[in-house]
Amino acid sequence: MADAQVQKTIDAVGWVYVSDRHLLCVRSKDKDAFYLPGGKREPGESDWEAIAREVQEEIGLTLMPGSLKPFSTIRSAAHGHGPNAQVVLICYESDFSGEIQADAEIAEVAWFGYGDRHRCAPATAIVLDQLHRQNRID
Repeated sequence: MADAQVQKTIDAVGWVYVSDRHLLCVRSKDKDAFYLPGGKREPGESDWEAIAREVQEEIGLTLMPGSLKPFSTIRSAAHGHGPNAQVVLICYESDFSGEIQADAEIAEVAWFGYGDRHRCAPATAIVLDQLHRQNRID
């Protein structure tokens, strides 16, 4: 039974983008909750490389080099990965070019206010909490 105690940690990056007091969120085709655009690093990738690649793959945007700003680091339960899994999500803000569109595995793009936090993975709900405390979202 000791194996049940083992923690699985998922190391990921997320992009925080607020427009008109709402947070951009995405839902993958195989998930029931919304997340920040972003994901896991590939071996050897820096935070910048991982977030730029993930945002391009998921929603077709090009993040602007040199504009990456840390937002927060969140540790929470990893949605859909079992009771002993956690995610460490390093969140950034960045300028971008392009038009937002669902690509790759993304089924849906949505703009969320604080009242939508129940539709999000735990780490994304924490980002909504932080943005709400900063008076950046409704």
